[in-house]
Amino acid sequence: MRVLHADAQLAVVDKPVGLMVHDSALARGETDFAADRLRAQFGRPVFLVHRLDRATSGCLLLAFDRDTAGALGKAMMARSDDGMPEAAAVEKDYLAVCRGWPDEQFVIDHPLDGGPGKPLKKPAITRFARLATMELAVPSTGFATSRYALLRASPVTGRFRQIRRHLKHASHHLVGDSSHGDGRHNRTFRMLGVHRMPRAAVVGVATVALVAGAGGSTAYALATAATPHTGAIPSAGPAGAGGMRGPGGMRGASRPGGGFGSAQPSGAQSRTGTDGGFGGRGPGGGGGILGSPTPSAELTTLLTQDAGSYSWVAAAVGSNNAAGYQLATEAPVMAVGGFNGTDPAPTLAQFQALVAAKKIHYFVGGGTGMGGRGAPTDTGGSDDAAQISAWVQETFAPTTVGGTTVYDLTGAAS
Repeated sequence: MRVLHADAQLAVVDKPVGLMVHDSALARGETDFAADRLRAQFGRPVFLVHRLDRATSGCLLLAFDRDTAGALGKAMMARSDDGMPEAAAVEKDYLAVCRGWPDEQFVIDHPLDGGPGKPLKKPAITRFARLATMELAVPSTGFATSRYALLRASPVTGRFRQIRRHLKHASHHLVGDSSHGDGRHNRTFRMLGVHRMPRAAVVGVATVALVAGAGGSTAYALATAATPHTGAIPSAGPAGAGGMRGPGGMRGASRPGGGFGSAQPSGAQSRTGTDGGFGGRGPGGGGGILGSPTPSAELTTLLTQDAGSYSWVAAAVGSNNAAGYQLATEAPVMAVGGFNGTDPAPTLAQFQALVAAKKIHYFVGGGTGMGGRGAPTDTGGSDDAAQISAWVQETFAPTTVGGTTVYDLTGAAS
């Protein structure tokens, strides 16, 4: 896993969506856990200070010794005289997209049980701040449009699925939540190409999906929903329109262009400009910066064979490339180098260790994300993805399946 911070006593790692932190009664036959990965990754005992739900991505704090774990645990569990967590002892913030436009600041104080088999309800408090709003020209029950908001959620207590259940209690269901969300709004986002919120995904995938309809006309929004989209980021509007198809990068709230604006009053609406967003398909890799590959039936069949024996059925450079294969196979595919292949996640050494442990079955293609082998360092990013791609090509024999080059990482080295 990607290491965000590490020293002699503790580390912070980026837990991906879909990975359970540790074994429990809810595992249901699961064999892949973050705790096991981290012990192998660091080569030493690790002590988890807290947990994140399987469907939640974000920072996971761990310690390398019992004393540090105990001190951090006490800070996490610090309580005042009234039994509530002490202010500012440890603050945890989450980003979420919900249905509707709640107040700019609100608190949900609603007791929750401990989940299956734990019926006793305990105090549960979550503070929310509305960061941005938008409106889609898609009819909702009793309304001509659908409204959504980007929230910062700060749980004061730590109950089972607290944020998701609190938002459901307030009828501001979390978008993408199949357990406690609203199926109608989840389907709207699936029409836009967003099936689940990955990583701090409400800032990336979900943000762009929302921007697709922000302030656009009915025709613009309907064109977006009616057009098939691929990849980790759906583009907005009809072909040739502005917004995400224009030149330049992600624009902030102070300029015209895409992205969430600042929090707005209830009557206001975010707007999408014509000069913001990412450019078109980039060179290198199967799908470029915005597109993603659509694998052939032959390749999909190959990747799904014996899929249960591997943590990842395949690896591909860049999240958009990986997204195409993952959507087709409905199985985990590693995005080497993160979003555009310029992150050191994983490093070459980490990737080689995973291959040696038979965790990854195939490597698909030889692309290096944006601009080829030299681009990562030229833009200040990491060249680990390029190193991994080169190592695979030098070590394993290629084969072509459905027009795509594939390397079997479990086979004999070439």
